[in-house]
Amino acid sequence: MVTGGSSGVGFETSLLFAEKGYHVISIGRNEAKLENLKNQACDKNLSLETLKLDINDEKSVDRLFKNINESFGSLDILVNNAGFGLVGPLENLSIKEVKNQFETNFFSAVRLIQLSIPLMRKQGKGKIINVSSIAGKIGFPLTSAYVSSKFALEGLSESIRYELKPFGIDVIVIEPGVIKTEFGKNMILGKNVSLENPHYQKILHKRMSGFKTRFLEGMDALDVASLIFEVSKMENPNKRYVIGSDANEILDKYEKSNENDFENFMTLQLLK
Repeated sequence: MVTGGSSGVGFETSLLFAEKGYHVISIGRNEAKLENLKNQACDKNLSLETLKLDINDEKSVDRLFKNINESFGSLDILVNNAGFGLVGPLENLSIKEVKNQFETNFFSAVRLIQLSIPLMRKQGKGKIINVSSIAGKIGFPLTSAYVSSKFALEGLSESIRYELKPFGIDVIVIEPGVIKTEFGKNMILGKNVSLENPHYQKILHKRMSGFKTRFLEGMDALDVASLIFEVSKMENPNKRYVIGSDANEILDKYEKSNENDFENFMTLQLLK
């Protein structure tokens, strides 16, 4: 099962697993884009189902897992990939917007994991692969809600590894850098955020223009999908896998620098 399957990493991951012989259920909210995925799978005669579903709707998710249990009785791999980015100074974000960010990026993953565990425990094996971000390890300005949701996903993943390992269930986090997907285009500016806000105008303009450049130059989504597939085949996977030259550079700097030096480095990189 792959969430966020209508585009980017989710799209490529769904196709790749199906090409490797898996039966794939790919979930998304954009029906037109899911239709594109379905058509590609049909052209290649792949075993891939697409499902338009809001993963924040508990009743819909409950029905999905009831159907999976009745139809298959098992689930080998769950890839929690769905997510979006909320942009703006924290001062200008509403509590509702921050909660919505967590609902999609964090609580939907919690919900899917909880429903996957009984199926995986029954079969004595399984892989839960949570797609986080370099932003799950390091803070970035104007994306505090997104970063916080990814920090939460990382903490959840590390904690439940201890709980699920005895059942043969592995929990793995993928930490990509910037990917060449529509994520940048789909970032949501907070409703009360103005690019002409006199208090944050400088940082807003520099970061917003930086987003566009970075997402155009990012790594290919298929590279991340390939890592997800590779990790899914490992008998004893690590807790985390970083991918992307930018992510590796930033993490390397983070690990080798003191806090003040690293903050100065990030300020130059992001706000120059």
